[in-house]
Amino acid sequence: MKLSLFVPAILLAAGCIILPSCSKDKKSTSSQTAGTSTVPPKPTKLTDVPQGVRNDLDAFGRQLEADLLAKNTSGIRTSFLVLEIVERVMAGISVSGPNFNMFKQGLEKGMPDKVGAIVQEWSQQDAKYKGLVLEDGEVRLRFRLLSDAGIIFMDILVTKRPSGRLGIIDYYNRVTGGSMTEQMRQVMLPTLMELDRQVEQKSVSNASSMAQDDLNQLTAIGRHYKDKNFRGIIDAYQLLSPEMKRSHMAMSFRLDALEHLQDQEGYKAALQEAAQTSKSANFQFLLVDVYAIEKDYDKAIECLELFMTAMGKDAALLTVKGTLQLDKGAHDAARATIHEALALEPDSSSIHLRALEVLLATKDHPATATSVRFLQERGGVKINLTAPGFADFMKSPESAPWR
Repeated sequence: MKLSLFVPAILLAAGCIILPSCSKDKKSTSSQTAGTSTVPPKPTKLTDVPQGVRNDLDAFGRQLEADLLAKNTSGIRTSFLVLEIVERVMAGISVSGPNFNMFKQGLEKGMPDKVGAIVQEWSQQDAKYKGLVLEDGEVRLRFRLLSDAGIIFMDILVTKRPSGRLGIIDYYNRVTGGSMTEQMRQVMLPTLMELDRQVEQKSVSNASSMAQDDLNQLTAIGRHYKDKNFRGIIDAYQLLSPEMKRSHMAMSFRLDALEHLQDQEGYKAALQEAAQTSKSANFQFLLVDVYAIEKDYDKAIECLELFMTAMGKDAALLTVKGTLQLDKGAHDAARATIHEALALEPDSSSIHLRALEVLLATKDHPATATSVRFLQERGGVKINLTAPGFADFMKSPESAPWR
């Protein structure tokens, strides 16, 4: 089982640094002085959002799921609103002179390729639309992506053009804790700082502006990442301010470097520190892998449960829990958990495949037969029933159709 750190391929492929945000949002002059229009309060629950809006967003999510499952890359690509993504990225940056327009034009030119990289990444995974969620007063579409590399949860932000067309303008990776547009914006900062010392980062969370020393170290982290100098990443991280060390992206680079250095104890300590200092549940999810390697299955299951509390009950996460229970030796509990997962998503080939390990190990022959039949007849999956793991099943009465 591998529950590794996911960083958007669009940024890693370019060898770019993802700089964390370091200052509070500032209201624009127009919003401060206008005072003539009342900003409606943000919804606090989904039912505060008009039913028609929710219906439109839900229909969009279901269509996107269908395109992802069909690997319809052209359909997935058209679900992105490229110009609106550019506007969202640039909205968080203030720069004097011609530099703003220069960077905006460059971003507009390069954004289709960036979106194309995301489309290719998503289309290679098994997608599941989980429904609408409300986060920070925004309605988002929650998706789960499954692959051999692991599990990703994403909250996708959609807006409507005046023409009525809906489209994606951002997404939040619930494993790394970052958003697409924030990460793109931060990629640009080091270059902007070189061209214009009046750059002001205005996007997110903390009270103070980014210190030049922190910016220098974060730029060094990006350079070290590109050069695969993972020890250099750790050294640069140690020189960051305490506030910057607690940022999601700085912690993520540190964890990635420790993993590449195969520093298991350092990786575990860094994850535990991150889980204590961050409100995000993503670090609990990453700790599952660490505790599983150490065979501390109770702690691994506890961390998984904490993550599932934040994400909602999920069949893929339940298969992970069932595997952990199996490794712990709790066969009855593992079998019950896997049955719960299959009941949640009885038509998912990915869940049936993930369930087989526990079903075979616990000699649940009826459920094994059901999953094998589903995978062969509806999933189009070829299964080698002569493999050693199927030996007991093939001796059972339930295997008669395959003998």
